Parts: sequence; C-alpha cells; structure tokens
Amino acid sequence: MKHQPYRPYPINRSIQAKEVFTLGPDKKPLGVKPISEALALARQMGLDLILISPKSNPPVCQIEDFGRFMYRHNKEEHPHKAARCKEVQLSANIFEHDLEIKVRHTKEFLSEGHPVKVILRLHGREKAHPEVGRRTIQKFLAQACAALAPSIQQQGGMFSAFIRA
Repeated sequence: MKHQPYRPYPINRSIQAKEVFTLGPDKKPLGVKPISEALALARQMGLDLILISPKSNPPVCQIEDFGRFMYRHNKEEHPHKAARCKEVQLSANIFEHDLEIKVRHTKEFLSEGHPVKVILRLHGREKAHPEVGRRTIQKFLAQACAALAPSIQQQGGMFSAFIRA
C-alpha cells in the first residue's frame, strides 16, 4: 500500500465532486465546470486543482501550484507577532550615563511600536531603602516617556512599569 501524505485540501484526482466552481490562478472565477474539464484546464496550465471549499454547492476549487498554496496557507495560520514586549532592567545605583543609554534604547523600542517593561530590582541592603529605587525608576520614566506617565508597581524588592507607545 502506497503512503499518502496528509493534505488538508484534496487536490487533483482526490476531489470527489462531479461539478466544481473553478477559480483561476489569479482567483478570477472561471465558472461551474465538470471535474474532468477543470482537471484538464489545471493540467494544461501546469498547476494543481485544489478543493478549497468542499461544503459549498457546488464545491469551490482553485487552480494553483499546491506548494505555493500551502506555503501561503501556513503563513496565514501562523502570523508573526508584530510587537514583542521588550524589557529594560535597571539597578538602584545606576550611573547617569548608563541611565541615558537605557532611556535611548527604550525610546527606540517605543518608536518601533514595541511595548516596554521596565524592571528595577533591589539587592541586599538596597531593600532597606526602597525610596532610592522608586526615585531612580521615576527619573527613568520621566526621561523616557514623560507624556505617557505609566504607573509604577512595587512587589517586594522589585519595581516595575509597563510602557505602551
């Protein structure tokens, strides 16, 4: 018994309808045709006849290269995320120049449409003075996005803010 690969769309001879509504390679309707005529037309063009809507009456088939069709189908099925959340980490005792560089990076991320999560962790004895960390993150947010004014959340020894463009 010959192994048949899984195909979510029946193609060519595996289509079981007597008549099909046929779409050309440019998706222009060619009308209702008998399956043999639609297959002959597809073969003449060097393409495949793909059943794209089996439940309609008559079933809808498209003449196209099956590999190209599946590539486009899979691409639509798995869209890429347009905006990935970026993360910027700070420390309570960050130097001024380092803070400016992080501000510049944050502005670049926001201009590209990415949301930014800002995290400031307090380590060791810094936890005894959380006001230093709060001042640092407020200073950062004022420089990075003064107009947006995101809220700052504190969870134990960590401050975080979420900025959307």
